[in-house]
Amino acid sequence: MKTRKIFEIPVRWVALADFQDEPGIYGMSFGFDPQPIARSIEAVGLINAPLVERDSRGRVEIVSGYRRIMALKRLGWKKVPCKDISGAAASQLDLFLVGLHENLSTRPFNTVEKAMVLSRLSTWMPEDEIIELYMPLLGLPRHRPTFQIYTALERGLDTRAKLSLAGGRLSLKAAGMLLDTDEKSRKALIEWIINLNLNFNQQLQFIDMILDLSYNNKCPIPAVLEDDPFKSFISDRPLNLPQRAKALMREIRKLCFPRLAAAERSFKGTLSRLNLPDGVALQAPAYFEAPDYLLQVRFKKGRELREKLRALSEMTEMDQLGDPWEETD
Repeated sequence: MKTRKIFEIPVRWVALADFQDEPGIYGMSFGFDPQPIARSIEAVGLINAPLVERDSRGRVEIVSGYRRIMALKRLGWKKVPCKDISGAAASQLDLFLVGLHENLSTRPFNTVEKAMVLSRLSTWMPEDEIIELYMPLLGLPRHRPTFQIYTALERGLDTRAKLSLAGGRLSLKAAGMLLDTDEKSRKALIEWIINLNLNFNQQLQFIDMILDLSYNNKCPIPAVLEDDPFKSFISDRPLNLPQRAKALMREIRKLCFPRLAAAERSFKGTLSRLNLPDGVALQAPAYFEAPDYLLQVRFKKGRELREKLRALSEMTEMDQLGDPWEETD
């Protein structure tokens, strides 16, 4: 890349009204708070002039300094000193790389910003070159599926989903799963994930189980989520968000795995009738897939252990324990 020395380019004032609020072709900023930059400018002024380019029709594109310009708009400035580097580079790619390297030297990139960088680079250079040279600069592995997920994020997610992803409320894996659904389904799923503040593990389970319900019932995802019992989890429940999330996951699990839910109910019913001594716990195998149960006994001295074991041996109700699958068939 041959670029003219930027420090030699004179500063010129540009009207802030000439800049669009959305990032342009060189943009790589998303989901940031302009207030800290605005406070810095109020305290010490604008230290570094943004870099801009004018296209053949005279429109102004921000090469670097988008955050500064958005902060200045918030402060009510009418114009901003900029360096017009239209003739400083041989191509749009060169200009983009100027902005990329300036940003890399001053701040980290969130997930959506990395997606923006990779997506924009893909318009100017081969995929293999991006994977080899630029993914490591963004802290990403040289991995083609990872590249494909990131570039798909830029095109496939709406603003609300991107804000959740950039802010760390939506996991990258969940976002990847959302990309495999249609637009209406994506919007419906992200609403639930955000409104109930599902953690990363819950997000994956939630999407996976809703996809199963949709497929098994031959019903679109939005229709599944609008039906009972889902409505009651958004309103009319005296539970906080973590409690709602756990209750929702239990209910969806029951819908997806009715026999397993019935087996768990059967086991819990048997367990409640046993009236186990204090300090004794009986644990079923996960999903009742193994034949063995686990008995845990807490005790301080051997005599206490002997007494608890004797009490357990005399409990005729123990004979009720068996394979809950048989009871639900």
